[in-house]
Amino acid sequence: MRTHRRHYRSGPSEGDWRKRGTQHQAIGRSRGGLTTKIVALVDALGNLVKFLLLPGQAHDMKGVAPLIEGVSFDALLADIAFDTDWLLQDVDARGVTAVSSTKANGALLLR
Repeated sequence: MRTHRRHYRSGPSEGDWRKRGTQHQAIGRSRGGLTTKIVALVDALGNLVKFLLLPGQAHDMKGVAPLIEGVSFDALLADIAFDTDWLLQDVDARGVTAVSSTKANGALLLR
């Protein structure tokens, strides 16, 4: 076992490589340390309807299904991270208009 630190490498020190008690909490590891991600559903005025905490390394899409479950809405405005086939099919089945930024320049597209 080495007794010195490896400052030239990213990640935890040599003896601290395994995950400990945060598997079931909304805490994730990144190069910057422990992180948490907030995925929120708001109304047209920006008022919070629902929110969900996710580990920082989790993709935003993991929080979408629980957020929109049981909520009725007429339109869904989302960024490019939420532009997936299953979400668009769910939105279409509800008769909802989906608007997302799917181009690199940020242009909005109606689906």
